[in-house]
Formats: sequence, structure tokens, C-alpha cells
Amino acid sequence: MIIGVNARMLILNKLEGQGWFTHEILRRVVRMNPQHEFKFFFDRPFSSDFIYAENTKGYLIPPRAVMRFPFLFEIWYQYSLLFASKFLACDVLISLDGFIPVRSKIPTVNVIHDLGFIHYPAQLKKGLIRYYRKRYRDCALKASKLATVSKFSRVDISEQYGIPLDEITVVYNAARAIFKPASIAEIDDTKSKWTNGCDYFIYTGIVQPRKNIARLFRAFDLFKNNSDNEVRLLIVGAKGWGDPEVAEALANMKHAHSVKFTGYVSETDLAKLMGSAIALTFIPHFEGFGIPVLEAMQCGVPVICSNVTSLPEVAGDSAILVDHLDEKAVAEAMSAVFSNENLRNDLSQKGIKRAADFSWDSSARIVSKLIEELTISAQR
Repeated sequence: MIIGVNARMLILNKLEGQGWFTHEILRRVVRMNPQHEFKFFFDRPFSSDFIYAENTKGYLIPPRAVMRFPFLFEIWYQYSLLFASKFLACDVLISLDGFIPVRSKIPTVNVIHDLGFIHYPAQLKKGLIRYYRKRYRDCALKASKLATVSKFSRVDISEQYGIPLDEITVVYNAARAIFKPASIAEIDDTKSKWTNGCDYFIYTGIVQPRKNIARLFRAFDLFKNNSDNEVRLLIVGAKGWGDPEVAEALANMKHAHSVKFTGYVSETDLAKLMGSAIALTFIPHFEGFGIPVLEAMQCGVPVICSNVTSLPEVAGDSAILVDHLDEKAVAEAMSAVFSNENLRNDLSQKGIKRAADFSWDSSARIVSKLIEELTISAQR
């Protein structure tokens, strides 16, 4: 069988949430299924690093689907991808970013990560919001096999689009192998490089309104006010759409000098930064999964996270869950982790055990099963 794959998210040195999911799942799926041919469709020149096995071949199909221009998205998904998959006689099409050609007659596996744009539309520009609201629904309803990354998102998709729960499969994220406990020497080197030797809390992810960064700043200020320390706060990740509240909160901070924006960092640096932190402070309003939680836990780093959406499902009882709207509660959690070594050790041990419950191999097997179900149907 010939399996077409939307590989648009595979961009060398620029993999983020959905890109890493796509990479980790696909590189396993193609190796688990040597009996199939996989045709990877890219919207820009691609790296051979993403041609994972002999049964995989890459194709560049224009135009580049630039996110800020919805019409380019429409052309690439609804025309270029449609034509390429038909021309190469694909029996099944896989898309791991939520978008598929809605006029295609090819059976399709589609993974929608979350519907955050519905609940927090400020994360996208108005033109994109209109496009997402229309096309995401179309793509969800059109999919032959629909999946998502958490039970929370499964319920959300079901309620928003009227799709029965038993028609939506959960395919969890996992933490990459590079995230692991750091040695004392590694911690010292990392702190020397990034915080002048000071301890630090860390946030990782894109900086956008739904991530609740402004409230994290105010909570960190309270933590600093209540304790005489040199602790820093690292904000690791690229900036998303403008969020005036973040800039205002930073400008009003008493301890703004203790906050550092690193911008986008390499995978190696991110793993070192995570593994050397006092704790991950991750208090978004909304998450479809929340992979930084697993990355921190796999590093043995304590986690402070929101008690809403998917995060309790991911964290279980292995993190400090807080009201993401209560700055005092967040500050108190930071103080508890910073001052209590026994608590840090307990959270570290629980986190390592919890992270082991999530496996890329298991998730790839679930996707492989969905593909196989469609190939069997196609043979009839």
C-alpha cells in the first residue's frame, strides 16, 4: 500500500510542539510498517534527516503554506496536497496537524491536537481565526479516522463538532529521550551559562496570551518579595502574537531584572535548561496536552502547573496543581518547592515514574493500527 503523509511540520532545527509529535510518531511508524511505501509531502526544501527509512520518499509541493496567509494554507492543503496524493495513487493519507484535503476521496488519518483557538482566539490573528474555525471543523468531520492527544481534547472535539467520543482515538505525546536528569556538573555549567550561577524556575513554550505569562510574572514577583533570594525566572521559547499584558506585567515587576527571555534554543540546550531548573512553572489557561510537563518530569524536575484542561490528566498526582488565576497560590507553590528539599525529592521521584507511563512507541503503534484499519478497508 502507498501511504501519503503531510510532512509540512518537519522543518530542520525548527521543530516545536506539533513538529516534534510529527517527527517522533512518523519515524517510528515507517519502520513499524516496512510493507508500505510512504510518500512524504513537504511545502519547502526538506532535510534528508526526515526520510526515515528505505520505504520513505520525500516530495516538495508548492506553495509554502505560510501560517499568516490563510489563502496559502488553503492552496497547499486543498489543492497541492490533494493533487499530489491522487497523482501518486496514495491508498491512505496521514496528517498529524489537523488539516486534510476535504474534497479528497482517499481515506485519511487526521490528528487534531487541540481547539485552543476556539477558547482563546487572541492567540491568532482575526483572519486566521476565521479560517481555523471553518476548516478545522471540515477536516474533523471529513477524517476517516480522527485522533487527538488527550482525553480532555477528545471530549472538547466531541462537544464542539458533534463527533461521538468512540470515533475519536487518543494518541498521547511523550517526552523525548534527550530529557533526562542532569548531573551536578551539568547543572552548575548550565546555571553558569544562563543565570550567572543562580537557581531558577523555568517556563518553556511559545509566549502567547493563553500561556498566562503575565500572571506568572506577578506570581514570581510575590515569591521574590516573600523571600530574600537570587532566584531567576527563565522564559524559554519563541514569541507568538503580540500580548500587551505580558509587556505591561514585565514593566511593572519589582524584580524584572531577575527575568530572562532566552528566545528559541536548541533541543540540547532546552534539555539542559529543563534538567537544571528548580521547577517548571507552567500555568496556562488552556492546553490540549502540555508536553513541557512530561519533559520536566522525565528530567526529575518538580512541576508546578495549572489544574485545568488536560494538565491534571498528564500530571496525575506527580505535580503541584494550582489555580492558574490565583497568583498567590502560584507564588506559594514556588516558595514551597524552593525551600523544601524533601518536597523537591518527592516530586522528582514521582515525576520520573509518571513520565514513564507515556511512550512514543505506544503512540506510534496506535497510529499504525489506524493506518492498517484503513488499508484493510481499501483492499475490500
